Amino acid sequence: MDLTCQFKETARRLGFDRVGVAPVSRFELAPAGRRPTDVDPGAKSVVVFITRMLNTPIEFLPERRITYNIHWEEHRHRRMTATYEMAHFIEDHGFRAHCGVTATSLPRFHHRADFMHIFPETATPESPNMDDPGSLRRLEAAGTLSTRRAAVEAGLGEVGINNLLITPDFGPRICINSIITDAELEPDARFVGELCDREGCLVCLEACPAGAMGEDGSFDRSKCASYQEKTLGGLRCGLCLKACAWRKDYTVKRREL
Repeated sequence: MDLTCQFKETARRLGFDRVGVAPVSRFELAPAGRRPTDVDPGAKSVVVFITRMLNTPIEFLPERRITYNIHWEEHRHRRMTATYEMAHFIEDHGFRAHCGVTATSLPRFHHRADFMHIFPETATPESPNMDDPGSLRRLEAAGTLSTRRAAVEAGLGEVGINNLLITPDFGPRICINSIITDAELEPDARFVGELCDREGCLVCLEACPAGAMGEDGSFDRSKCASYQEKTLGGLRCGLCLKACAWRKDYTVKRREL
């Protein structure tokens, strides 16, 4: 079994539903500071892992928002643990493995109260300030690599008008993790097809209570974050996940990677 197959087989045993590999050359046009080689100049590959979320907590939104948020945090914790296990596996084979360098590796810091709770010695009343787009950009910059961009380059799906990664098997109801490594792995082909009906659907725009999405594909991150912080008291919304038309097409049974 070659190295790429070993990595994917190990990821399957750790509970990941899909795995894709992108060579670092696919990130050459990414903004400076957001490329895998900005993390490790010797990087060769980005390995991206997809796990589906439970459908039930999402379907019971918004009435059971607390349940959804508990599920989200538990799911994130389990996937980060599995990602670090995968990183150990890569290092055991003599390669470097950088994980925890993505924007979504800092999900709890999207809310000011969580930031101040986790880092009370460094937090100030202004950090992060949900009314300050500059503060939000600085917070996002704490993660170097966009997980959605990495997943697209690894052939796992496309970014929809809802600003979420949409996958052929699970729609947007997924979590994404990634590892940057100097192992030269066999890359996967980019996804070919159209999952998001940007002209005939738009149910996610209608469902968004923050009005954060535009028909032109724009996404106002500050509106999304401010709504969750101020209106929901720091809880995650999740209504875009529920609304997406791909919710009826999920394959629950895990297939071979």
